Amino acid sequence: MFTNRSLNLLTVIALLVITACGPQAAPTPISSTDAFTPTMKAALVTAPTLTPVASPIVEASPLEFKGHTDKIYDIDISPDGKYLATGSADKTARLWDIATGQTIRVFTGHTDAVGGVAFSPDGKFLVTGGDHTFRLWEVASGQSVRVFPGSTTGIGYVEFSPDGKHLVAGSGDGTARIWDVASGETLHILSGHSSFITRVIYSPDGKYVLTGSGDHTARLWDAATGDEVHVFTGHTDNVSAIAFSPDGNYVVTGGDDHAIKLWDVATGQLMREFTGHQGWVSGIEFSPDGRFLLSGSGDRTARLWDIATGQTFRILGGNTATLQDVAFSPDGRFVVTAGDDKIAKIWSLQTFPSGMQFAGHNGQIWQASFSPDGKKVVTANEDFTARIWDAITGQSLITLVGHTAPVRGAIFSPDGKMVLTTSEDTTARLWDATSGKALRSFEGHTDLVHRAAFSLDGKYLITTSYDGTARVWDIQTGQTILIYRNQGPGHVNRIAFSPDGKTVVTSAEDGTARIWDPLTGKDLMVFRGHTDQVTGVAFSPDGKYLVTSSWDSSVRLWGVATGNEVRRFAGHTGYVYGASYSPDGKYILSSGGDGTVRLWDVQTGKEVRRFTGHKDEVRNVTFSPDGKYILTASSDGSARLWFTDIHDTVRAVCAVLTRDLTSDERVQFGISDQGPTCPAQ
Repeated sequence: MFTNRSLNLLTVIALLVITACGPQAAPTPISSTDAFTPTMKAALVTAPTLTPVASPIVEASPLEFKGHTDKIYDIDISPDGKYLATGSADKTARLWDIATGQTIRVFTGHTDAVGGVAFSPDGKFLVTGGDHTFRLWEVASGQSVRVFPGSTTGIGYVEFSPDGKHLVAGSGDGTARIWDVASGETLHILSGHSSFITRVIYSPDGKYVLTGSGDHTARLWDAATGDEVHVFTGHTDNVSAIAFSPDGNYVVTGGDDHAIKLWDVATGQLMREFTGHQGWVSGIEFSPDGRFLLSGSGDRTARLWDIATGQTFRILGGNTATLQDVAFSPDGRFVVTAGDDKIAKIWSLQTFPSGMQFAGHNGQIWQASFSPDGKKVVTANEDFTARIWDAITGQSLITLVGHTAPVRGAIFSPDGKMVLTTSEDTTARLWDATSGKALRSFEGHTDLVHRAAFSLDGKYLITTSYDGTARVWDIQTGQTILIYRNQGPGHVNRIAFSPDGKTVVTSAEDGTARIWDPLTGKDLMVFRGHTDQVTGVAFSPDGKYLVTSSWDSSVRLWGVATGNEVRRFAGHTGYVYGASYSPDGKYILSSGGDGTVRLWDVQTGKEVRRFTGHKDEVRNVTFSPDGKYILTASSDGSARLWFTDIHDTVRAVCAVLTRDLTSDERVQFGISDQGPTCPAQ
């Protein structure tokens, strides 16, 4: 459990942070990419060349779970992500509350080391393997449900089938056995290895079982018949770690030879090798989205790998002993490691509190936008370029070069296949999001083109310009369909489509926002009240409300049907540059010239959180498609990714501290609400 409950907040924050480390040396070349899926092939083609750095090890401090009195051999996280199970050489298994770090219960009964633990798919049961048996426990009560007799040479790792009806367990005699959970009957004995079984795992669809062995091989078995399907050979020492990709198309193996190998399930072909560990590979797992690998090693580190490039992009260092196992949380937000130091550790994959940075541009970033799936980010910069980034790793993937003046805007098409940029060179340009190839230029504006928006069906787009107009374009032909002229003086700033795609709203220098029909150019509603130019507009998800931001330092909420102001959000001390609605409609974001981003409760109008860290004006802000993240663009030359909901993080901090947060500490967390943060303290 947690120790030293008198820790100050800075120490606790350090425990909750893992920072991105530098890139590693070039990956081992693969002989062929023929068996990769199109997505993986594309990622391999477009992956950037990375420069090695001297010392990429992250000496981050994780949250620690202490209680075992000997080595921890195996770990598993419950399907809902709330609990951690550990198996230890102290002959016990433990169930932990991940949010608080407290031991919930200890499972006793094994007469030797517990080498394997696994939750059932519904999270109601836990199976443990040790001595010559494996045992089924009810998680809620801790009661033993069944004891399965195993091999006389000992039972190690165990795993449930995806439907929860079967169990597979490996043993020291070189066999693995598949059992019926309900009856306790042995269904198949998987024989073929010539040495002890190190690991066992089911494929995601339950059709196959994968085993690793001390005979230097991994073997794929038909789970229904027990027949051997493939033998994966190539390791020069024990195969000590195995995993399936989430789609079941690939398996990865790790060995005592320090190597990690990626294989195609259908063909048995070796696809890629990952090199970097300086000790045996003890545990390995795919991220829930299948894009990354997590590995643990005898070299006392865990590594996060990009599968497409083969690069290590983070190293979790600072461990004092060999790691025995690793695991991703179901949502991919944190990882767990455990080993010979008797401690299980949770490492956050979210930077906090200052946000992960997308850095590399030379000059201010005007806009940053998510791809529709939230996996990529595109930024627009005054260095005449736009860049596409990996939203998880922060790596720059593609630089879009072609504009002859600063790029003011950059957005993805609704299908994510294209990127549109707008520029001070009076043009908008369409790019292929995978290759970076320029597809089309839209020319006609007589002054800088500020922002743009795609129609919901992706067939046409609208651009806004300092020439006082907005233009509707046909994407296929590049022709102007309609020119909308703002009825007031000055330029047209921001634009957004209504949720139903039937109308658009634009903001202008004249202090107004106008909803109009993109087919006719007719004004439908004009919103007046701001005393300076309106710089940001966004519809609520249901289309009933409109939020606007202005250089008059205010953020305002309007009724779309009436045009009346409903609520005003006050707090920024300078220009307000952008506004965004959360996908669930509960919150509004605003970004300002005061360098802050503020999260507002729509119903109460109160400021909920304040994000600080940018060193200059924050030009743009938006939510990720799922609402979990916030993306900001700043004049300081960086874009940042922030975690929207810090409830879990604060709850973990409150579990460590023996008091409530001070006013200064609330500022560190960006908490604007002055009520008790840790009410139980």
